Amino acid sequence: MSEIVGIACVYGITISLIELLSILDIEEEINFQDLQQVDDPNIKRCLPSGISVYTHPDWDEMVILGSVIVTLETDPSLTGSTMAPVITIPDVFDYTLYTDERPMYYQVPILNT
Repeated sequence: MSEIVGIACVYGITISLIELLSILDIEEEINFQDLQQVDDPNIKRCLPSGISVYTHPDWDEMVILGSVIVTLETDPSLTGSTMAPVITIPDVFDYTLYTDERPMYYQVPILNT
């Protein structure tokens, strides 16, 4: 059974994994689990530095293409949370290759399976 252990704030866009693989001209099948970074070397090689692909447990075929800017423990210890400082991400990444939509902030659960 999966347990939510934190929240990740990802700045980026949503896209179907099949469409992303088509845009990147990758023909293989990618297997991934609930909210883990899609750690495929072929995808990483094709993306600009600093951008990763993340899954969401509630989305069947959609992924988030972007950067994690904040992570937060949902149950911090008495010594304090490991929350990262909130930073503003400028539009340094050109998402127009992948979509006409503007990048957004997505809150995604970090699961311990």
